[in-house]
Amino acid sequence: MRVILDIPISINEICEAINASVCKAFDKSILITAITTDTRECEKGDLFIALDGALDSGEKHVSSALDKISYPVSKSRSEDVIFVKDTSDALLNIAKLYKSKLKALKYTVAVTGSVGKSTTVKYITEILGTKYKVHAPIKNYNNHIGVPITVLSAPMDTEVLVLELGMNHRGEISRLSNCVNPDISVITKIGTSHIGNLGSRSEIAKAKLEILDGMMGGVILLPYGDPLLSDMDIGMYVARNSSLSDFSLNDQSEDSYSMKSAIENIEGIVFHDEREHLIYNLAFAISVAQMLGLNQEEIIKGTKAITNSKLRQRLIRLKTFTIFDDSYNASIESISADLKYMRSFGTPVSAFLGDVLELGEKSEMIHRQIGIIAAQSGLERLYLIGSFSKYTKDGAILGGMRAEQIFINENVNRPEISVEQIKANHISGETILFKASHLLRLDKIADMLEMEERMDNER
Repeated sequence: MRVILDIPISINEICEAINASVCKAFDKSILITAITTDTRECEKGDLFIALDGALDSGEKHVSSALDKISYPVSKSRSEDVIFVKDTSDALLNIAKLYKSKLKALKYTVAVTGSVGKSTTVKYITEILGTKYKVHAPIKNYNNHIGVPITVLSAPMDTEVLVLELGMNHRGEISRLSNCVNPDISVITKIGTSHIGNLGSRSEIAKAKLEILDGMMGGVILLPYGDPLLSDMDIGMYVARNSSLSDFSLNDQSEDSYSMKSAIENIEGIVFHDEREHLIYNLAFAISVAQMLGLNQEEIIKGTKAITNSKLRQRLIRLKTFTIFDDSYNASIESISADLKYMRSFGTPVSAFLGDVLELGEKSEMIHRQIGIIAAQSGLERLYLIGSFSKYTKDGAILGGMRAEQIFINENVNRPEISVEQIKANHISGETILFKASHLLRLDKIADMLEMEERMDNER
């Protein structure tokens, strides 16, 4: 990835920020105007960060970067590079330096949680955009590469920086928080995502609270009534009552909720969406907006601008059935929320569920629970894919589904099996939820179904 900096940074500033102990006799007054992590995109004069990846190491491409007359930041000691002990830390520290140069920046908002991070970030961005110049992540840039890339891509006139902080292990959010130093932090929910790496929801809560590590004052918004967070010593003002505790959901009709707040000037906002779980994301966004001084008119304007087109979910309407593709990621909590939401569709409902990953020794138990939840949702059919499918099937049967309603494909490398199962067994007019961890790429299977129907129509 190549990022063009709106504010150039000198090599000397970079060397000081990343504590480079060895540096070729570059002209340190040279200004860097672009940073890249991929030599294929590298151009003359760029700063190249040699990051270690899961499948490749940037260190292998330092010579290529030098051939392009760029300035490599590398762990390999050489007179031709800017030498550091950790290139990942270097990228984070360069982002921190760049953030300090954003003179128009007033606030930094960071969002983490097991469920709803990206949605909350989008809602915050949309609402704050009615008052401020807001910069937010592209896609789900929420890790040790994505977060600094988001910061480095901020325009110089950015007034509010909204960031999503993700994690797989302890210590990762702490690194990110210390890079961006949030003024307001949000924890959306403590769920079971990554429980395989962390062992328990209590440990997940502690990992999420690492978002405090980079805060130098400010406010953290927590999900109201969460037992894992309510008793923890946060050590700063926790705005529990200006987040979900002051909001109540009241059914106004079959297709809307009103959100009411005890806080002055925020009353009667109507959000047309049956997905109750999204209302909680909106509540966090409104709370952040209130703290940053938005008035009622600005908040309502931002709320009305929020549409489903800004979410990852998509509806694919085929000839005989509809796909509700929410397969970007999954947890037991988000699956349950989607199944609840789909009851409002007014059509027969089925689900195509894949494995939820990173659950460790709890995988079998949680997939059985997912099966029970699916069965109790009144599904017509349940299509399963992945190595944990048999446990989901067991749970579904325990929950009351019949074996003949359930179709399994345990081979994730044979998506065509699932395509044929759905084509042969779906009910005309139904909507099928597609939901799984992103690695299973159920979105590609949805695309395959759409493509096959298009080919059938052209024959």
